[in-house]
Amino acid sequence: MKLFIIQTLEKLQAWTLKWVETPYAATTLFLIAMIEAVFFPIPPEIPMIAMIATKPKKWKKWVIITITGSIVGGVLGYTIGNGFYGVVGHKFIQYYNVQDAMNIVKTQFANNALLAILVAAITPIVPYKAMVLAAGLFKIPISQIIIGSLVGRGLRYFSIGWLVKKYGEKMSEIIYERINEISIIIVIILVLILIAVKTIF
Repeated sequence: MKLFIIQTLEKLQAWTLKWVETPYAATTLFLIAMIEAVFFPIPPEIPMIAMIATKPKKWKKWVIITITGSIVGGVLGYTIGNGFYGVVGHKFIQYYNVQDAMNIVKTQFANNALLAILVAAITPIVPYKAMVLAAGLFKIPISQIIIGSLVGRGLRYFSIGWLVKKYGEKMSEIIYERINEISIIIVIILVLILIAVKTIF
């Protein structure tokens, strides 16, 4: 089963990269970034990095398309989570008798929603798609989803895009292999900056 999943993901990745040098590259990148934020298993960094490596002068264009698609997908995921709860979500919670646990999560999420979305938008610690669905389920203000996604996805994709543009194909290979570690480093740097700002001011 595990081998089948790996082979399926490899085929999806190969299919995704086929669109890189076609006239539909920008549209494909946007759609992949959008659906990845909801359910698609292939991260948009894969086609984005390939497009930047192919046309490095347009790296900002590819990054902005990826960010935009991801945020649109995040809003879609939020909408699905919001609608799911209204239709059958509350019945599901009652059936499995997890109301108390859900209330605890809801309280924690409500108190730290922006930070939670920000971290999920940058790192793989909590899947972004799961976070936006939960945000819809718990009725978190959509403005926090958009702001957290814009800042988090912006930091993630601009950092990756700049590195690929600056250092080329060799850096692309490193990012492919170390994307999770790089994402966590970005969060650590962001936290240190916030602490420094808070300390100074």
